[in-house]
Amino acid sequence: MMQREGVLVRAMPWVFVLIWSTGFVVARYGMAHAPPLKFLTLRFALSILCFALWIAWARPLWPSSRSQVAHLAVVGVMMQAGYLGGVWSAVKSGAGAGTVALLVGLQPVLTALWLTRQSAQPAAGRVSGLQWAGLGLGLLG
Repeated sequence: MMQREGVLVRAMPWVFVLIWSTGFVVARYGMAHAPPLKFLTLRFALSILCFALWIAWARPLWPSSRSQVAHLAVVGVMMQAGYLGGVWSAVKSGAGAGTVALLVGLQPVLTALWLTRQSAQPAAGRVSGLQWAGLGLGLLG
């Protein structure tokens, strides 16, 4: 069982990058065929199917309390409806997919800057050198 979990953990970053990196390509070519939120809904339906298969195979732990479920629900709605809905609406309105990708690609860097500057506990809010290097590589990409 531990070996399977190790394989899953090592695969997660690669699967995430593969799925996430196709989002703007799909947005660019898919927007001609459906309104942004309808297309996003179809994409989410396909994602649910993929996640259901992954869950059946990986058997992850589920949230153990109502507060965890509520927290995940709020974050999910904010990320999916707010963030991605805005991205797809911008592309549908004529913004270039590459331009939108560059703008939203700044989000991790801006978050790291904000966290570093605003943290009441400096040690807890510090972004490590390795993390900054990763953010820099992401910007270069």
